[in-house]
Amino acid sequence: MTTFIFANNINTTLAGNVSTSATTITLSSSANLPSSIPSGSALVITLNDRATRQNYEVVYATAITGTTLTVVRAQEGTSALAWLTGDFVFDGPTAGQQASFAQTGGNNTWTGTNSFNGGISVTGTAAVTGNVSATAGFSVPNTVPYQLTSTAGPFSALYCSSGNQVVVGASTLPLILLGSSGGNVFGIGQTQQTVIRNYNTNYQNNTNAPIMVSCATSSTGAGSMGIYVGGVEVSNSTATGSGVALCAWAIVPPGVTYQYATTGSVSGTATFTEWR
Repeated sequence: MTTFIFANNINTTLAGNVSTSATTITLSSSANLPSSIPSGSALVITLNDRATRQNYEVVYATAITGTTLTVVRAQEGTSALAWLTGDFVFDGPTAGQQASFAQTGGNNTWTGTNSFNGGISVTGTAAVTGNVSATAGFSVPNTVPYQLTSTAGPFSALYCSSGNQVVVGASTLPLILLGSSGGNVFGIGQTQQTVIRNYNTNYQNNTNAPIMVSCATSSTGAGSMGIYVGGVEVSNSTATGSGVALCAWAIVPPGVTYQYATTGSVSGTATFTEWR
């Protein structure tokens, strides 16, 4: 699909004759012409004869140099005609331009990279060939089957159940809600933070996503440092003497408590780092 550019009030005449095979046209004036046309885009121009005002040709200008346009002839169902010096040139709206616009009551297809600042609600079929970004969320109706397609072809049926889950085949996964804060996906919208924590004290992951917690310290004698998640030790580092580096890390699900626990001789100086 052609990407159009627009300009207001282009209304001039041809500065010279144009044959049916010509791919450039020269205008009498450059007034209101854009300075350039981006690669892959087109400016729609209509030609109209001065003698009868009954003959028209739509051309797509793809480049501009001064008053000379490089054009693709015979667009939108028109034919390439021979034009004379003084014939009219203007940039009125055309059916091809109008058909390229999205309509709220029609079926629309976007290609390329598109960003939507509001929410997107899909009640029918959504076909995406590029990237779609919605800062306020993307919703699809419940229990409507969807098919995922990769470069290898279709690979799964995907739909939203009435229980607010994404269903893939016979399996269910928690609904992934993406937003500016990252939703409930680990690593999205999160940053590595150095935090203040104390040993043997319970903390809770009060975010909507899993977080990764870690501690780096050293021993001052025989001792250990471990991380408990939900009351269960999931990571441990042990030393039999002083001066040994002790490191531990763990993933903490949303709403679950965790604790940096020590036994024996462990330095009171530690670095607590969390991805949250």
